[in-house]
Amino acid sequence: MNETAASSTPTPRPRRGRLALLCVVVAAAVAAAHWPALSARAVSFDDDQYFVSNGLVRSPSLTSAWRFLSEVLEPSTVNGYYQPLNMISLMLDAAIGATPDNLRPLHRTSLLLHIANTLFIVILLRTLFGNDLIAASLGLLFGLHPMTVETIPWTGERKTLLATFFALCCFLTYLKYTRLPSRSAARKAYTGCTVLFALALMAKPTVTPLPLLLLALDVWPLKRLSVKSIMEKVPLLAIAGVSSVITFISQARTASIGLPTERDALFVPWVVCHNVVFYLWKMICPTGLTSHYAVPQPFDLSAASVRAGVIGTAVLAVVLLVSLRWTRAAVSMAAFYVLGLLPTMQIVSFSNVIASDKYAYLPSIGVLILLAAIADQITRRPRGAWVSVVGMGLVIAASVMEFRGTREYLTKWTDTETLYRHMIALEPRAPTLRSHMGNLLLDLGRVDEALSEHAIAVECAPQSYEAWNDLGNALRASARTADAVRAYERALEIFPDYHVSHRNLGVAMADLGRFAEAEQHFARAVELKPKNPEAYDCWGTVLLQQGRMTDAYEKITKALVLNPTYPDANNHMGIVMASRGQINDAIEHFRTAVELKPAYTEARFNLARSLIGAGRKDEARQELEAVLRLAPGDTEASAMLATLSSRP
Repeated sequence: MNETAASSTPTPRPRRGRLALLCVVVAAAVAAAHWPALSARAVSFDDDQYFVSNGLVRSPSLTSAWRFLSEVLEPSTVNGYYQPLNMISLMLDAAIGATPDNLRPLHRTSLLLHIANTLFIVILLRTLFGNDLIAASLGLLFGLHPMTVETIPWTGERKTLLATFFALCCFLTYLKYTRLPSRSAARKAYTGCTVLFALALMAKPTVTPLPLLLLALDVWPLKRLSVKSIMEKVPLLAIAGVSSVITFISQARTASIGLPTERDALFVPWVVCHNVVFYLWKMICPTGLTSHYAVPQPFDLSAASVRAGVIGTAVLAVVLLVSLRWTRAAVSMAAFYVLGLLPTMQIVSFSNVIASDKYAYLPSIGVLILLAAIADQITRRPRGAWVSVVGMGLVIAASVMEFRGTREYLTKWTDTETLYRHMIALEPRAPTLRSHMGNLLLDLGRVDEALSEHAIAVECAPQSYEAWNDLGNALRASARTADAVRAYERALEIFPDYHVSHRNLGVAMADLGRFAEAEQHFARAVELKPKNPEAYDCWGTVLLQQGRMTDAYEKITKALVLNPTYPDANNHMGIVMASRGQINDAIEHFRTAVELKPAYTEARFNLARSLIGAGRKDEARQELEAVLRLAPGDTEASAMLATLSSRP
């Protein structure tokens, strides 16, 4: 490869009309491939905390936005790192109509961001190499690739798209900065780079290596590496350092972090080799895609995927070293790719998977840049026209295959059960998948099936406190309260500070009439996580059972302050208001609960009863009829409707 091709060869003046037309074609193709994502109804792993049950996201306001921005070291509504721009973007979708029953606005915004990122890649490649057709072809292959699917229907992964959007804007601004002769204009462009990098970090901190990616570009294709170019990155590296500290603290306080010192000495080299090859292979052969790639057990050379990673990495290293005889391109872009993956390599682990398609979204740009350079060099040689024809044929064939693969993968996102069935088929012994499937089945009222899934989860991971906690929920739902108590206690033996199990154990204790013990566990739950509306609401509900209305009002009020869109808390506050004779206030809370959760039959029944008390019989009749549509066997609602209908 000609070492100076992208640096000293003058970039042709853009043919804006042709480039614009190619961008339109690429955008249309990407939109067509991913269009079914708009109708996806699947709720993936963390979508509940990111949107479905997130009171701040679903209550769009400046107050909510400020909470997201100000809760730096301990976000209260998500278990994980500081990501305020991601949360605000989801909140804005809620403001334009997104609800748990209408995810389309969320998916539409995500699809638009993916299309924008695809076009930015086209512009980036065009800026670097001056070839419209090559840039559009590789941008198209990126946009259509099945590995990009999960970033659109997976609501919680808006952060990947948003962070990449700002990162690509930063790359393009940096390229402009390197070409500006005017010092004042260059200073403005550099300031733009800094701001865009900060915004990217506030969407998702996995873009932390971006200053090093810019250095990789300085090595090649920009060929401007020098002491000056290194010093230019110091402010960006300082921002990255601050972000890393914030990310570590916020992740540790709200979720968990696994340090490499807690693992086997060979874990780090094995995981690096595994993931370097894993993502490259998935880019070439995107089959068996899932949102949950379990860690191979045991994680050593006895696992085929680890052996393949080590061998593949060794071969790649030899190829890269040999390539230095002719060019720095391969080494530079390999560094771009590996550095881009570094925050998600699981060296410092923050999830229970070994890899995830979304982690390759930004790092894959390094691979695209290298491919663009190779294609550009080939087409410049004699008989390049014939090579271009063959190349376009390959691009068209690959695009068709990717289009079909993307469409096929999107069928797995039709609904939540389909999604989890697909993932379990690929990873049948993954306890996380079994637990999530069990929780879903429990929500659907299929208790026996849920118990079976949770039993498998505990069998697969007997030391998982989350699996034991979920099993406890299923046992309680099947009226096996004493067994549920034992499951929760087992969870707390494994992890004594698990606030969720303290809350659930409190509820189970109350079911057994052990109210004093229940309150101790509720108190511990809110001590461990003070901004925990669920614990306050459960505590308030138990106080309601005891007739302690004043105390119940206090606890439920705290729950509603923390999450005004919490359906259960609104329903329970309605009960408190009704007991005080404040019927209109009760109606307001019951109606809010029903609006937030239309299938909430208990809240609808309570609303109907309050409407009758207020003399609004026609409205009450409508609510009772709705209850019976949702639960035809509800004898209490039937009796009340019959009584209401018999009255003049």
